[in-house]
Amino acid sequence: MIRLSALNVDSSEESEPERTQESIKQAQEAEALGLYNKALQHQEAGDSVRAEQTYNLLLESHLVKEAPVPEEDEGLHKPGQVLKYSAYKNLAVLAENRGDWEKATDAYLEAVLLDDSDVTVWYHIGTVAIKSSNLGLARQAFQEGLRCNPKHWLCLSQLCSVLYAIGDYATCLGVISEALDRDEHFIKGLALRDKIFSEEPYLQRDYQYLRSLFVNTVDDEYTEEAEQHVKEALHLREERLRVIETYRKEPAPLEPVKPLTSYTWAALGECFVALYDHLTSPDDPKSLARRINLESYYKAIVTPDISMPHKASLAKLSDQTPASNFSTEGFQVYKATGNPADNEDKLPKKTAKRKKPPPSGMDTEFPPKRRSAR
Repeated sequence: MIRLSALNVDSSEESEPERTQESIKQAQEAEALGLYNKALQHQEAGDSVRAEQTYNLLLESHLVKEAPVPEEDEGLHKPGQVLKYSAYKNLAVLAENRGDWEKATDAYLEAVLLDDSDVTVWYHIGTVAIKSSNLGLARQAFQEGLRCNPKHWLCLSQLCSVLYAIGDYATCLGVISEALDRDEHFIKGLALRDKIFSEEPYLQRDYQYLRSLFVNTVDDEYTEEAEQHVKEALHLREERLRVIETYRKEPAPLEPVKPLTSYTWAALGECFVALYDHLTSPDDPKSLARRINLESYYKAIVTPDISMPHKASLAKLSDQTPASNFSTEGFQVYKATGNPADNEDKLPKKTAKRKKPPPSGMDTEFPPKRRSAR
């Protein structure tokens, strides 16, 4: 059987081949890698502003933005995951260098969501948390760093100071014992141990089983260094308490943003809606649990200067109300009959009843006999 097929009029015009999924992925990887290299160049040149902008563009790229969070113990295998992790880590370094502790912490935490096996990242999270007086986060970060690498000395040393500052003496003595097992001349550990025992003497008796705690003492030549370590730990405690007191202090009540223009429920509702919009604005959101000072509204209500349309309407209504034309028939009847009190003299008076005379003595001694019913 013969089959016929149509021929192209111009065989030189070939249709453009469809781009495969693999070619699209390669193009996205090349674009993302180019942005990352460009950001690194700005960062090495000291242009932190352009470097940060380029890293943010990289995070908004399709390849990096759609990169999934790896499963536990899976690691970073996909290019998008690696670029995303590196971008967040470098953004954290830039924020830490300029002293923006909050942004640095957020970027570091985004990085450890992708890969939590880097002890240096946990150490940086802990140091940034100390600078922002977030000792709870610092403790967790140093503990996670020691989980990644139990021999990381910087995490171990900083953890001792943080545990003493937050008052967890039991855990602090355990960490100091581990540190003294590795270095029996650990000055910070010995200084904090002596400080804890001076504050809580019973702990010295209860922790006799940790033999490494009692092997060595601070030499005289290191006394000044030991005192400095204790001062640093006490300073961390004072800063933490200051931050706690700041959060505990009740903030001043908020003022209404819109004045009360009329003494109506509708006007009051509009004022509250305006206040709600102000508190929930994305630029500067505030807590809805704050107190509101409504004294200005109270003054507006009791002040006669405020326009009160309901009073004007009542006055207008009273002017338009016609005079009362109720019937006076009842009054005429009352007038004709007069007051009942005035007619008392005209009424016949009742005669007084004659009182029964009191019985005589004889009647009392000999009362009359009662006759029989027969």
